[in-house]
Amino acid sequence: VVCVGRSSLNGPVVETWASANKLRELIRVARPPCELVKPLRKRHRCGAYVGVRCGLPPMGEDEEDDDFDWAGLAEALARELPGRSWDAFAEPWYNDLPEEWPLAHYAQMASDLSSLSAALGARGVGVSPVGCSFKMCAVAFESEVLWQRYQPLPLSTEPWFGLDLKQINELHPGAPDEGHSVDVWPFLAGGLLRLASPVAEVMRLGPPPDAAAAAVAAAGAAVRGECVIDTSVASDGPQIDETSARTVHGVLLWLQRDIVGSPWSWKGEVDWGRALVAPCGPEGAALGHARFGCALLDTPRRAGGPGSDSSVTLVAEFGADSGWVVRASAGEKK
Repeated sequence: VVCVGRSSLNGPVVETWASANKLRELIRVARPPCELVKPLRKRHRCGAYVGVRCGLPPMGEDEEDDDFDWAGLAEALARELPGRSWDAFAEPWYNDLPEEWPLAHYAQMASDLSSLSAALGARGVGVSPVGCSFKMCAVAFESEVLWQRYQPLPLSTEPWFGLDLKQINELHPGAPDEGHSVDVWPFLAGGLLRLASPVAEVMRLGPPPDAAAAAVAAAGAAVRGECVIDTSVASDGPQIDETSARTVHGVLLWLQRDIVGSPWSWKGEVDWGRALVAPCGPEGAALGHARFGCALLDTPRRAGGPGSDSSVTLVAEFGADSGWVVRASAGEKK
């Protein structure tokens, strides 16, 4: 198994894990441009673990941003196991994208995995993606604070008093095409955000040669996912009546590893939908370390009660020129 990563932190983490699980002989750490390192050996001394590195010296600070030479890396892998195939496990997280929600990380992962697969295939070496399939999930939310923070000022401010701040819109960056990237834990902990629908699946994102991943990697044909989120049903199940009606401000998005039917055991994999529904539950602590996508409605809509809009349509699509575009719109449930 090869772990591919650009960050200098990648190697020590994988090495520690491989040593603790007695997998040193099966794991290799790939570093730019095309170097393979066997995980360090650890021995116990005076009650502490001491690392003894095998292979190359530590990565320098100026090397961390280097890209991979995929052809060179494929050649090194072919030499390591002549005539054998490799398993590729991908955790879509890149240190140079820390403020982005996982969709941007998936796009980079799909590009890297596609490049590595193509380079290995050219040398007759197989690669099997393991755990590289994901579902894009969504849930409607109510949060006046979050909506005001990311929404530009309205064009008409006649009912307001004081300074005219409309010109500040020229400085407002607007909504990113792929949606805002939001740390939701402070809003949940402060009671400033609550869910307004059950969790819905938008689309599936598999590894290359999956159509979505291939399109992201090669900027090929457009791919599109769409779902209708029923906001007449609360996140915990019961119908929303007039007494529990709420205002829908937008949609939260995240990627969930698709483990259905997988022969692998995924201990510790967080179900982000359950974590959002029960932030004080066993999985809720992980929310403090996650970022979610956020697509805002142009205008907040009431959910529940007579005459209310009872659905939100979420569309996510990738185009060769536009990249990822995520949009949410309110409407009546059909």
